[in-house]
Amino acid sequence: MEDVYYSALVPIARCITSGTTTIIDHHASPRAIKGSLARVSDAVKDAGIRASLCYEVTDRNGLDGAKAGLDENAAWLDRVSKNKDGMLHAWSGSTPA
Repeated sequence: MEDVYYSALVPIARCITSGTTTIIDHHASPRAIKGSLARVSDAVKDAGIRASLCYEVTDRNGLDGAKAGLDENAAWLDRVSKNKDGMLHAWSGSTPA
């Protein structure tokens, strides 16, 4: 999952250099779905910005991939609901196949 972390950190650094303090990431990593939003959030926290994150839900990676995306969003919603600092938020998104 280190690749997910760094693939998030590079554009976050670009955002910071342009003055952006909050990002929206409709993340997709079809070969590393489970736990990917937690790794993106690690990069967000390390950078000290705010983010609203979701995992792309699509069936283009098959039904198993679609279910895994839904599960990842559900896990992320649960995790963020316990976060009270206001830096991380969850939302839902889908991409047509």
